[in-house]
Amino acid sequence: TQNKQKNGTHLYFQWIHCIGNWGEEHTMCKKMRWYLERMMHEFWLEKWEEKRALGHFDYVTQYGMKPYKEFVPMYQPVKKNRPGAYEFWADRDFEPLYTDDANDWRVHAPVLHDIFVKGKKPIE
Repeated sequence: TQNKQKNGTHLYFQWIHCIGNWGEEHTMCKKMRWYLERMMHEFWLEKWEEKRALGHFDYVTQYGMKPYKEFVPMYQPVKKNRPGAYEFWADRDFEPLYTDDANDWRVHAPVLHDIFVKGKKPIE
């Protein structure tokens, strides 16, 4: 747990440094925020956001200074040639491919119900 919390704090500092230097709408900062939201627990993210709202990080977000003395920025630009996880998911749309009526697969796909629940062998 402690390592996850340290990593989350580190990513938060990376993100606020990015928005302090590039702006919140920059693609690099959006990418950093995406990683932050996946790596840091919601509870801690809320706490850090409260601290930011109170002005604890104004020197970083407004003037682009380092959050602490030994800080090294590690955020990366959005990749074009070899996309990573952010680039892979960024161009996906998350429209549900099913209707609400099709949620119950036992009714709409009885063959799957027979295979997974009753253990019947699929026809080969």
